Amino acid sequence: MKTSDVVKIVAAAGGLVAISAVASAQTTIQAPKVINITGATLFENFFNAPASTNDFIDADGDGRSRQSMPPVVDQLAPFNNPVSYALDGSGFPAQPWAVTYRAVGSGNGLAELVAQGSSFDLTAFGDGVGIENAENAYYNRTKFIDEDNGLLSLANTANPGATPFRTVVTPRAFGADTLTSLVAAQPGDTSVDGMRIDMALLDVPAAWFSTNVLSNGEPEANPGASGYGNNPRTAVTVTGASLSQGNKLKDLGSLELKQPGVPGTAGVTVYDTAVAYVPVAPITNFGVGLEEVNFSDLQWSIVAGRLRNGENLMVITRDSGSGTRNGFMNSLCIDPSWGVGENVGPKTTVNTRSLPGPDFAPSNKGGSGTMELTVRNNRLAIGHTGAERGIGRWLDSGELDILGVVNDVNGTMMAQAVRPDIFAVTNNSDPDTGWQIGGPETFSTIGDPAAESIADGGLASGEPQMSNSAAAAYLNNIARSIDNFVADAEGDENNFTPAEFLTLNFVLLAGLDAVPDLNDPCSYISNSALVLDVQDEAQQISQLGFPEYSTFGFNGIYGIVPTRSIATAGAFADGAAMNEYAAFDGTGIPYGDPNWGGGFSIAMAVAEANRVAGDFNNDDVRDVNDAARLVEAWDARVNGATWTGNGKLSPEIVGDFNGDGFFDRYDVRYWADGLAIDPATGDLDRVGGFEAVDAAFGGNFFGTTLATGATYADGDSRGDVANGSGAVFPARGFAPVGAEGWNRNNAVAAPFANVIDEHDIEYVQDMIANGSIDWKGSLIDAAAGDLSADINGDFCINVDDVVELVEGVLKTSIQDVDLNGVVDAADEQLVGDTIAGIITPADPANPLFTEGDLNGDDVVDAADLAIAQGGSLVCAGDTNGDGIINADDLLAVLGAFGQTVASACGGGPDLTGDGLVNADDLLEVLGNFGGNCN
Repeated sequence: MKTSDVVKIVAAAGGLVAISAVASAQTTIQAPKVINITGATLFENFFNAPASTNDFIDADGDGRSRQSMPPVVDQLAPFNNPVSYALDGSGFPAQPWAVTYRAVGSGNGLAELVAQGSSFDLTAFGDGVGIENAENAYYNRTKFIDEDNGLLSLANTANPGATPFRTVVTPRAFGADTLTSLVAAQPGDTSVDGMRIDMALLDVPAAWFSTNVLSNGEPEANPGASGYGNNPRTAVTVTGASLSQGNKLKDLGSLELKQPGVPGTAGVTVYDTAVAYVPVAPITNFGVGLEEVNFSDLQWSIVAGRLRNGENLMVITRDSGSGTRNGFMNSLCIDPSWGVGENVGPKTTVNTRSLPGPDFAPSNKGGSGTMELTVRNNRLAIGHTGAERGIGRWLDSGELDILGVVNDVNGTMMAQAVRPDIFAVTNNSDPDTGWQIGGPETFSTIGDPAAESIADGGLASGEPQMSNSAAAAYLNNIARSIDNFVADAEGDENNFTPAEFLTLNFVLLAGLDAVPDLNDPCSYISNSALVLDVQDEAQQISQLGFPEYSTFGFNGIYGIVPTRSIATAGAFADGAAMNEYAAFDGTGIPYGDPNWGGGFSIAMAVAEANRVAGDFNNDDVRDVNDAARLVEAWDARVNGATWTGNGKLSPEIVGDFNGDGFFDRYDVRYWADGLAIDPATGDLDRVGGFEAVDAAFGGNFFGTTLATGATYADGDSRGDVANGSGAVFPARGFAPVGAEGWNRNNAVAAPFANVIDEHDIEYVQDMIANGSIDWKGSLIDAAAGDLSADINGDFCINVDDVVELVEGVLKTSIQDVDLNGVVDAADEQLVGDTIAGIITPADPANPLFTEGDLNGDDVVDAADLAIAQGGSLVCAGDTNGDGIINADDLLAVLGAFGQTVASACGGGPDLTGDGLVNADDLLEVLGNFGGNCN
């Protein structure tokens, strides 16, 4: 056994007891070897399990292990406070290892490995420098940081990451396991060492986390492709202002990934040790009302914050440093940096951001626990987490459930909804019937743990060694137990080992019919290393065999009552007592109750009345038919009007769509913009939603005015999509409030000053600056688009929406440049004056419609003047947008004749927007040949 890191105890409040000593090779005490692990929150169960550090390879050399005769259970990392330096009765260390695990997320762990894998952090906790916070953190399975309660008694704020101790290194060449120093040290004392990261645990291979900055890429890029991991989009606040929180993946800096067949470089090359396959599952609040979802809907939800049909669910995401996010997105053919969901809020583990209330934000959750908490407490929420986390946390208690996935992308017409039960996970080669969402759980290290000698548990690989031999032994103890399990799954020596625990809770890679292609993660390839005995054992003992994994709603279909972050009696519009909601008939509905509908705490009638979010008419579906009851509920709650519907309904449970704890006009707008589903088509009917709200209210529910002075017509509020003040911006998807009158912290009393004007026109024009957006047909388009800008409701955001906004909503013509409702000489003069420099736009790089930029190309020129003089934004027969219908357009149609095109939104050779280039498009050109739209 080699020397390595030993415990350095720091005298500090809340830390372990300080000890001073000097020892020699004959010393009768032995310091534990320190092993520092950072990364994935998904694998937290493993680090809590004693089996994870049960000795398989005889790492401490005491002759006791699962391979000794007879096999014995020898715990290498028993908890001791203070740290034990004693020897056991056989003269071996009583506490061989001191293992710290900090749950920071996979990519964040990789970043810590890059920064502190070769050097020691000496800084104190909380100073914003070096190794900092985690969602949860443990020393030998005992917590010192808790996601709900913060720093616990073991935490030592004098140390990096609040770890209970620092370490001192004895060089590998020293030879004997002796304690060289235990002199107490304070932060900044460079005479001793601090904290070094020995390994980062990732839910996916390190290559899936490594960004390629050659370009900005696109949503469907694979690892290693140009621009992979380099989405430039940053998060926004709830009012749409930009945040610094980014979505990019991690830069390896001076490190490099191990390449097959290429020898590594000491201190530079990162090696992956894959230990299991971890299925990741889409989770749902029961209020969503869905049991299954299409693969493509998951793609749209995580890239654009809505389902493909336009339905605006509350999509909860992890931050881009999360391996769970990475495995989920990559399995869905999505570059994880593009998996932004609602894209609202900074990275957080703060509970108030996970609960309904003024601080709620749906994105960038810093851990799996925070993700699950958020989905629990928002009745419209879907998210993703490790499937194995369900038992003991939220699945067997009936708090959340897993959505079955229909693979309509990689599967066939025979695709069915698949759930992550153990048989679907292991027999996974067919995308129609197998579970193919997840990734290989991987320890990444600088240096190869397999480089250790066979006697020390390695494979003598000949690659560069890790600097900490105890950390190498930790990994080899896991790897060799897996090797033995694969060779003899039912051998007695496999009981109580890391491999057995991995089989119980996850799946060893040898137990899968197919494994993800490391270069194309959403493609699964036949597993050449499949061992049927391992698969059979997994199918017999895995907790994924619990019936909850194969049956939706096995423990009920209601979930729990959401908890609002403000627990003061009467703080919300329902006037409820502390820690509860008030139904319309006064029934109190306690927060967090897991038994509602179960006949224990809350009557079944209450549960049924509040089961599906948005279902105000209690027909068990959320669609456009809820409009009348929705408006009546608003009038009753805000104005005290009579409620004639189900008295057990709480509108704050059923209708708080944006998560601010209230039910108000903002939620009504959210419904019209994103939840008014047409029951006949199953698609969002955004136009119909706004019309239905106005009709139910008796006209102009939102108090919207038109810049032209025209008379408001039902549904016109659909055109209010932007704000002119510069203080509030659309937080697309998350808060479709028209971006006006938004006052998040005083929602009931917030004034509404909604006006449809040139700023709304500009928003739509900017949305299509690079061409039409085919929302349903193109994931790239959906990533760039805001479906609130689809003014005419055809799922195409294009020039037709500008025309609809000007002509249909504002009830004027494109030539009405000043939007005063009258076309006269002043309009043409305005464009001419801007061209001549007499008028200077407020933002010369982005002139508005009312400043003469009629075609939205950010330049006021002759093309705009031609439109002002009677031209048209829509130019029939023009395939290339040059305003002239000529031979170029004819050749474009003839060249693509008979082809199916990707976009059904018009433009290009598909002039009719039916997805085909055919005789209809040819007639469009011929009928307008020689025309000049300018």
